[in-house]
Amino acid sequence: MAVLAVILIGKGLHSLQEMGWMSITSTPINYRVDLVGLYPTLETVLSQVVILTLALGLWYFGNAPQQLSAV
Repeated sequence: MAVLAVILIGKGLHSLQEMGWMSITSTPINYRVDLVGLYPTLETVLSQVVILTLALGLWYFGNAPQQLSAV
């Protein structure tokens, strides 16, 4: 689901940029992979990094062993 979220946020923001509803800031590296939602704009790349970081953080802390406190 995390991979799908990264793909969808990239494609969704790119669509908003094509309609003119969002600004377009190009990145120094010109790469584009439509299948996985990677586009050469700063807005799409940063949002994908945020979603991926959030998903990995939630996965990590969700799988952390529970510590029992002595009461």
